[in-house]
Amino acid sequence: MAEPCVNGSMFIDIMTQPGLGALRGSTDFTLRDDALNAKNPFTPTKGDESLRQYGASLSGPIKKNASSFSLSINGATDYTSTNLLASTPTGELAQAVRQPSDRFSFNARLDTAINKDHSARISFARNTSGRRNLGVGGFSLPTMAYRQDSRDNTLRLSENGPLGKRFFTESRLQIRWADQT
Repeated sequence: MAEPCVNGSMFIDIMTQPGLGALRGSTDFTLRDDALNAKNPFTPTKGDESLRQYGASLSGPIKKNASSFSLSINGATDYTSTNLLASTPTGELAQAVRQPSDRFSFNARLDTAINKDHSARISFARNTSGRRNLGVGGFSLPTMAYRQDSRDNTLRLSENGPLGKRFFTESRLQIRWADQT
C-alpha cells in the first residue's frame, strides 16, 4: 500500500509472511580518487579528492513461517578540496583545503507471526553524518571553517492483520529522536 511520508514523498509498504525464503546477504565497496581530476588554473596545486564507501546486508528466516530478520550497515568516508582564491597577510596564495565527510547507517528489523493471520514488526534505524571545514573556499580562509554533525534514530513497532472478513487493520508506533550540531 502506498502512503504519504512526512516529507510529502510516497513509500510502498510490502508485508510478507515472516520466516519465508532463504538466508541472503550482500556486500559492496566503492573506491574513488582524484587521479583523473584536472587542476584548477587559479590555484598552484591540485586539490585532492577521495571516496571510500561500503555496505553489507543479511536477512532471512529465524524460524520457518514464524519469524525473520534483516540487518544492514552502510558507510562512507570522503573528502573534496575547495579552492581558495584569497591571499594571506604575508602575500602567499592560500592552498586548497580538504573538506572531509563521514556517514554511517545501521538498520535492523525483526518480523514475527503472532498467529496465522496477524504479524508484528520491530525495526530500528540509526544514521549519522559529520562534515568538517565547511564555509571555506573562494575568499574565505580556513579560520572561517565550521563543522556539522547529525544523528537520527528511529524505532518503529507495528502489528497488522485482518479484522473479520472485510477489514484489515494495522497499528503503528514510531519514535524518532535526532540532533544536529
